[in-house]
Amino acid sequence: MQGRTWRSISENKEKEVRSLIIKNGGVTKPVTNTTEKWRLSLVDSTYIFYHNGTLYATPSNSSHPVVSKCLSEIETLFTVETSGFYDYLIGFDETGKGEIFGCIYLVGVAIPYSKASNLYSIVSSIDSKKSQSDDYWLKVFQKIDSFQNEGLTYKVLQITPEEIKPKNLNALLDRKYLTLCKSFLNKYSAYKCRMVIDDYGVGSNFKEELSSFNRANLEIVITSQGEDKFLETKVASLISKKYRSEEIQDINNNTLYQFGLLKPGTGNLSNKQTREWLEKWYSSGKEWPWFVKKTFKTIKEIEGKKR
Repeated sequence: MQGRTWRSISENKEKEVRSLIIKNGGVTKPVTNTTEKWRLSLVDSTYIFYHNGTLYATPSNSSHPVVSKCLSEIETLFTVETSGFYDYLIGFDETGKGEIFGCIYLVGVAIPYSKASNLYSIVSSIDSKKSQSDDYWLKVFQKIDSFQNEGLTYKVLQITPEEIKPKNLNALLDRKYLTLCKSFLNKYSAYKCRMVIDDYGVGSNFKEELSSFNRANLEIVITSQGEDKFLETKVASLISKKYRSEEIQDINNNTLYQFGLLKPGTGNLSNKQTREWLEKWYSSGKEWPWFVKKTFKTIKEIEGKKR
C-alpha cells in the first residue's frame, strides 16, 4: 500500500479521523518534531497529523484487512459530507504556466459523484507537483482515463507560447477557462454540480461571467491550492500533467533541438540543463524555436548578453 496524504483538514474532521483510527486499533505514539500534532500507529502503518492540517499515512506492506478498512473509512469520511448534494464534481486546472518551454494545458473534468470515492482512492497519494517520469504520468492518466467508461468526461485546451504576450497571461487563462466552463455547464445543466476553479488570479470579468450561470443546482468555488482540497481539481491537474509530459518528451527527442548529447531538458527555470541549453541555443545565432516563451524574463536576460 502506498502512502496517502489528505490536506486542509478542519478541526472537526481532525477529531473524527483520529477517533476513527483509534476505533480501528490505532495506538498513540510520540511525535518526532514540532510540526506534528499527533501520531497513531496501526499495524505497520503510521498516521501523522500536522499542525498545518495535513494527515499522512505511511506506506504499509501488510495485508491485514484492518489497514485497508481504515483507509477506506477515512476516504469516505472526507467525501461523505457532499454525498447527495451533487451529481457531478466539475474541476479545472492547468500545467505549464510557470515553465519556459511548451504550451500551457488547461483541463476541465466532470466526475460522477457516485465514482468519486473510487477515483479518490487512486489519486489521493499522488503529488502532482513532484517531478516524475513520462511513463509515470502516462500510467496515472490511464487509470483516470479508464473512468470514462463510468461517466467521467474531460476536455483539454492549450495556450501556445506564441499567444503569450507581456502581462496578458491571466486574461488568456480567463478566456480559455470561460470556454471550458460554458462547455461543461451546458452539458450538465440538468444536474446538481459543484464546479471548482483553481485560483490563478481569476479576473473580475471572468467572475461576472460565472455569476451569470448562477442557478439553484450549481455551486461555484474559486480557491487557491484547489488540487489539495478538491478531487475534481486534482484530477484535472493530473490529466494536464500527461499532456505536458508528452509535449516535453517530443521536444527533447527532436534532433533539431539537440546539441550533441545536450537536450532542452524539462523547461523548468530551476533545471540546469534547460538553462545551459538556452544559453547554447542563443549563442548559435538561431531564432528561438516555437516552444520557447520569449516573453519570459530569463529570455530577456540571455538576449541582453552579447553573442
